[in-house]
Amino acid sequence: MSSASEPGNAGRGGLRGALLVVFGVVVYQFLVHLSLARPQGEQFSSLLAALPVSLLAIWLLGKQALAQRITGGGLAIAAVTVASNHGMSAALCYFLVQLAAYMAVLWLFAGSLRAGTEPLITRMARSVHGSLPVEIERYTRRVTWYWSAVLALLAAVSAALFLLAPLSAWSFFANVLNAPLLACAFVAEYGWRIARYPHFSHASMTASLGAFRRFAGRAKSLPHD
Repeated sequence: MSSASEPGNAGRGGLRGALLVVFGVVVYQFLVHLSLARPQGEQFSSLLAALPVSLLAIWLLGKQALAQRITGGGLAIAAVTVASNHGMSAALCYFLVQLAAYMAVLWLFAGSLRAGTEPLITRMARSVHGSLPVEIERYTRRVTWYWSAVLALLAAVSAALFLLAPLSAWSFFANVLNAPLLACAFVAEYGWRIARYPHFSHASMTASLGAFRRFAGRAKSLPHD
């Protein structure tokens, strides 16, 4: 009886944890935008910029590999530099971190489209459904292209705004619109999938996100195997 309920409770606990992380990221990005949009918030924006860099540095410094520790030490120095508001500006730090995140996830999707490699969305769909009909397999490949294009477009727009537009305009796009745009892209694809293949037993949006989280967890553990 208890063993049957534990997976459900664990799943709900994992979902609550994921929602808390998303909420924290949204609040953080909103604070970043407010600090960048106001001249008097320059010092606060520097401290906010140093926060994720510091957390990543701490995580890397706790690893066993020498290369990871060296990288962590370099990031720690960068965090102190940004926090003290010397050298690299907070806005440039935010831009580079966000651009690196876009590129990392883009590489995850686009890299799986190489010849001889199963597309990322196809792998995720198999983890939920098992075997896939041929038309769904083709569709999942196209969706992998779709997410590659979405991420490339967001990265390009962010770079163009950072280089050509006022800082407040870039900050609004990067810190306020970023999450809603990604959510809209996800909901739009899900709605099209339901309309295009109404007879297929589609996974819910929660199950789809769970499949991506499981895949990301397996990918993170690969270097340790």
